[in-house]
Amino acid sequence: MAPPLKKTKKKMKRKSKRAGNKLGRKRAVPLEPVENRALETEWWYAFLQKISDSGISIPSEEEEAFRHFFRVSKGTFEYICSLVREDLISRPPSGLINIEGRLLSVEKQVAIAMRRLASGDSQVSVGNAFGVGQSTVSQVLVSDFLVNGKYLYTCTMGG
Repeated sequence: MAPPLKKTKKKMKRKSKRAGNKLGRKRAVPLEPVENRALETEWWYAFLQKISDSGISIPSEEEEAFRHFFRVSKGTFEYICSLVREDLISRPPSGLINIEGRLLSVEKQVAIAMRRLASGDSQVSVGNAFGVGQSTVSQVLVSDFLVNGKYLYTCTMGG
């Protein structure tokens, strides 16, 4: 049996540099202005469909419907999303990963939190409207309000 080959110092340095880049550094999340970035809107249309299927009357204009359900304009909603985006992406709770292994979008997380605030409905009802469970709604509320409550308070209270 032949003795094991010794690795040269160059190869070892390359490997340690690669491993250091993967493990040691955090990638910065690029923040783009709202107007340059297409917001994820699939949740909004799915939400509207579930609400209309349940027999609740919906205002005919989309902007009016949005304000009716979330008590803020789309512009304010997008602004809130831009404020909390980095925090929600950089520290996602494991419970906010859906069955396909994808993280709930920032927009959907903020929408869940804003709907709970706007309606006062139970976490189960809010979850049903968004197609998520009560525990997911609870985790969204904890992450949005305990970590990012200062942003939501500032936007909704004008402070």
